[in-house]
Amino acid sequence: MIALFLCLGILQAPSVPTPAFVSTPASAIVVEGRGSPTFSIPRIDEQAVVDGRFDEPAWSKATRRTGFSEYQPADGRPASERTEVWLWYSPKALHIGIVAYDSVPGSVRATVAERDNIERDDSVRIEGSLVSPRISRDRDGSEFARVAIPRLKLEYQPRRSLFFRFITEYGSERRAALEDPVTGAPIYVDGSLAGPLSTNDVRMDWLVSFEPTPGTVAFFGYGSRLARNPDLDNEPGYRRTSDGFFVKLAYMFRR
Repeated sequence: MIALFLCLGILQAPSVPTPAFVSTPASAIVVEGRGSPTFSIPRIDEQAVVDGRFDEPAWSKATRRTGFSEYQPADGRPASERTEVWLWYSPKALHIGIVAYDSVPGSVRATVAERDNIERDDSVRIEGSLVSPRISRDRDGSEFARVAIPRLKLEYQPRRSLFFRFITEYGSERRAALEDPVTGAPIYVDGSLAGPLSTNDVRMDWLVSFEPTPGTVAFFGYGSRLARNPDLDNEPGYRRTSDGFFVKLAYMFRR
């Protein structure tokens, strides 16, 4: 099983002076954003704590992107505030560190305590994974079956009371023809040759939750599945095989 996690550390700092814990190490790979630069992300067999600080040794070996430009209100204009993006990956995660400088750091608000109940707080979370098991024959080590299941989850919370989640999963399975484990002769099932098989399906799930007050919440969900079997289906493309809706309401009575 191979899993990819996004580790994001965002740091607010004044333009000058540069804090000591985000100073550019001599060994860091710096890539300017002007033109059409290309760069590689180094693999570092170390770990880092997501705490908003770049004091682990691995960050000194990361690739550092800088020189970004604006998209709005004028595309291509040099950014009014400097931003740096640090990138590296380990065997278990992709590490992205962002240093967002601000010329007026006192105007930056970071409201993360839930008790503040600030309605305009928002957050975005992205998670991806890939599962790809393989089954081999003991007789000769050849592949009998393989499954690949990439999965992506997106979560967006524009405010404390509103939450959106979208999950999509693609499944691809291929299986070789059935053979006798000793002689290797083909196997017949119900009089038909059990030949190779290939299937593909896509699953998508949506969820919306609304919690206007603690204890009062409404959930709305929808899920669908599309499947394609090129060995059995005569028509190309995917066909819908299932749909599902659900609604859940909860209310806390107070005395």
